[in-house]
Amino acid sequence: MKQAERRAGRKERKSVLRPRTTSRLAAVQALYQMQMTDKPASLIVEEFVAHRLTELEDTTSFGLADEELFRELTLGAAKERETVDAIISDTLVEGWAIERLESTLLAILRVGAHELLNHGRTPTAVVISEYVDVTHAFYDETAVGLVNGVLDRIAQVVRERDGVDDDDEDEDLAPRTDRTG
Repeated sequence: MKQAERRAGRKERKSVLRPRTTSRLAAVQALYQMQMTDKPASLIVEEFVAHRLTELEDTTSFGLADEELFRELTLGAAKERETVDAIISDTLVEGWAIERLESTLLAILRVGAHELLNHGRTPTAVVISEYVDVTHAFYDETAVGLVNGVLDRIAQVVRERDGVDDDDEDEDLAPRTDRTG
């Protein structure tokens, strides 16, 4: 598929209301802000709820964020940062250190990893796809591939941890009528 076709497909999907996507994007932005300002997670979350979630609704066309999911992802990723960072570090290719990752890319990986590790109610493929889409908003294909690869390896760790084999995961991805992601 050509890059122009992929972009056109993203634009078409963008017109659909996707409050969970808005929540994920906001969580990435909130984690980035925490990293840049050293402000506490709870303060940043309240600032986003009071001001920024409605701004994202206006600028993304995805709809108003699912506030509960936004809070869960942001506060959870912030609370478990050390654990999540260790898992991300373990999945990076040899020679890459987590410190080499740009701040926005690291925020994407932190929120995505946290969701994979703690929110089993959303199928793995949906979670990875969502963070790949978020990455497209900021980066080129190289970074998108990195996010896809790291999150896929983390998903494998989660499947092993939970005793789920790949065939069981495929059953979870059977077509559903609820596609809120």
